[in-house]
Amino acid sequence: RPEVRAALEDCIAGPHEEHLHFPPVATRHRAVGVERYRVDLCLGEIVYHLGDGESVTLLGDPAGLASLRRAEVEAGQIGYHEFCRLVLLAGCAGRQVSMLGRRVVYSGRTSETHVELFPPTP
Repeated sequence: RPEVRAALEDCIAGPHEEHLHFPPVATRHRAVGVERYRVDLCLGEIVYHLGDGESVTLLGDPAGLASLRRAEVEAGQIGYHEFCRLVLLAGCAGRQVSMLGRRVVYSGRTSETHVELFPPTP
């Protein structure tokens, strides 16, 4: 579906261009039916799984896909590009995001994991 792909492509480009941050991205994901997605920072690939059983795979710059939820980024205290640099230096290889479970599981290159819950919605 072209409209879903276009919305997801905008969700990738927005944070990279510094004009779209995590809460609005999550809202857009839910609006187009994303239940969960997997980001592989090494391959530069995101696979979105929709509620109707379809999936959409998008490719991009691995550094540009590192838009992980982080308080400093959400608050505008550090920019997206600096955050991407720090995430990659820290050894993060990817993440799995559950819109239904409202959580992100980050994984490192040595299979360590960290779970973060979405911030509460107003």
